[in-house]
Order: sequence, then structure tokens, then C-alpha cells
Amino acid sequence: MRMVKVEIESTKGKATVYRRGHEVVVEVDGDVIGKTKGQVWELTAAVSNGTEYYGLASDLQLMLDGVPGTRGDIADYLRVIGYFAD
Repeated sequence: MRMVKVEIESTKGKATVYRRGHEVVVEVDGDVIGKTKGQVWELTAAVSNGTEYYGLASDLQLMLDGVPGTRGDIADYLRVIGYFAD
């Protein structure tokens, strides 16, 4: 199976996760983080760096859920980001 991109939606907004070269890219609509609607914010992590994945998953969870999550909450986002790992 090959994942091309994954879209995640919540009550706060949506994000798209995909791989570009040696990076995992997360695009978040600006209104999710209190910025202009339609403006896309891009967060990246190197595909070979698991530590960066956790930080990216933690940030994404906070943006989409609106509150800091537990390890279990973050693990769900980490799993999606991990689909694009080396």
C-alpha cells in the first residue's frame, strides 16, 4: 500500500499530511490557528528523525483538538505521520 496524502478533519478545521522528498509535510488552514482562512501554514519534519515526528504530532494535535492532549491523543496523530516515514 502506498499513501499519497492523508486529510485529517476536526471541529477546529483540517490538515493534510503528505511526503515531499525527505520531509513529512503538514499543511494546516490558517483559521485553525487563528490566522486568515484560506492561508495555508506548513509544518515539516525530516523523514528520518522520529523526535521531530513527535513534536509535529503534538503540535498538530493541539491545533486540531484545541487543547493539549495526552500521549494517547498524540499517538493517533503520530501514527498518521509515521505512514510517511522511511
